[in-house]
Amino acid sequence: MKILILLPVDSQPRFIKRINLLKDEHEVTVAYQQRDYFKKNSIPDGCKKVILGKVENKKYHKRIFKIFNYYSKIKGLNEKFDVIYAFSFDLLIISMFFKCKFRIYEIGDLRRVKLKIFDVLNKYLLSKQDQIIVTSYKFGQYLNEKYDVQPSKIKVLENKLEYKSFKDITPGLIKSSNKIKIGVIGLLRYQQILDLLDAVAQSPERFEIHIYGSGTLLNRILPFIDNKTFFYYGEFKYPNDLEAIYADIDFNFVMYDSTDLNVRLALPNKLYESIYFNVPIIVSSNTYLSEKVLEYGVGISWDINNISKLPGNLIELASTTKYQELIDSCKKLDRENIFLNEADYSIL
Repeated sequence: MKILILLPVDSQPRFIKRINLLKDEHEVTVAYQQRDYFKKNSIPDGCKKVILGKVENKKYHKRIFKIFNYYSKIKGLNEKFDVIYAFSFDLLIISMFFKCKFRIYEIGDLRRVKLKIFDVLNKYLLSKQDQIIVTSYKFGQYLNEKYDVQPSKIKVLENKLEYKSFKDITPGLIKSSNKIKIGVIGLLRYQQILDLLDAVAQSPERFEIHIYGSGTLLNRILPFIDNKTFFYYGEFKYPNDLEAIYADIDFNFVMYDSTDLNVRLALPNKLYESIYFNVPIIVSSNTYLSEKVLEYGVGISWDINNISKLPGNLIELASTTKYQELIDSCKKLDRENIFLNEADYSIL
C-alpha cells in the first residue's frame, strides 16, 4: 500500500518507530515540519521525504495559517495514497483535503484549547478516522468520554521499545559513587526541572545532575551548569546514546506538571527506557504514570509542590536496601511490558 505520513517534527523517536513499522512492507512517503531542536535524530532511509516547512514550538495558532502552503506541497506530489496517517491536529485538518481508503490519527499528547469551536471540529475530525492510535489507555478513555469515540476505533500503542533497536544495547551496571546522579533526559520544557535544580543547589555536595536534550527551558538551565554538580551534554541520538546515558545515572527524573491533563494521562517512553536500563524513575504523583511506576515497583512518586524536599528523600532512599529493590524490580519485570509485540506491529 501507498502510505502518506504527516509529522509535526522529523526527529521524535516515536514517529521514527512508526515509520520503521511500516516502511519495509509498504511504500511510505513522509511529509514533515521542521523545528530547531533534536536535530540528531532523523527520518530513516527507505521512504520518500517531503519538507512542509518550519514551525515554532507551541505557536499553534501560526501553524493553522500555514495549512494552505502545506496543502499545495502535498498536492504537488501528484500521488494517490491508500492510507493517510496524521500525527498532529493541524496536519489532521490537512489530511481531510485528500482522498484515501483508510485514515489514521495518532495522539501522543492531548492538547486542550478553550474554544468551543475546537471541540466541535475535533469531534468531527475524530469521527472521520478509521483508526485512532493512542499511546496511553487513559487517552482512549478520555476520547471516548469527551468526544464519543467508539472503543472499536481506538488502538492503544504504548511508547514501548523496539526490540530490533535495543537487541544490541546492553543495560549498564549502576556505578558505585558517593554522589547521587540524577538524569534529566529529553525535551526540556517543564518547570519541575528548574525546581529540581534549585533544590539540589541547596545541598550540591551529595548530587550530580546530568542533563541531556534541548527545549524551551534551556536558556534558564544553562546558568546552573558548572561541571561540578550540574552537567549539560546537549542533544543525543536515539537510541544509540541511551546506553551511555543511563549507565551514568542512578535516577531518571521524569517529573512533569501534574495539573496538566496530558501529563496526568500520559505514559512516556522514559518509563520503558528506565526499566530496560535498570534505572529507578522519579515521577509526579497523581498521574497514570505514577500508578504504573508504583505497580511495577520501579521508582518513586513525588508531589510537584514539594520538590524542595526531594533531595533529602533520595539521600535517605540511597542509604537503605530500598534503592536496590527498585533496581531488582526493573530487572525482574517481564520484557513484554517494555517491548512492542507482534500485535503492536499490525497497525494496519
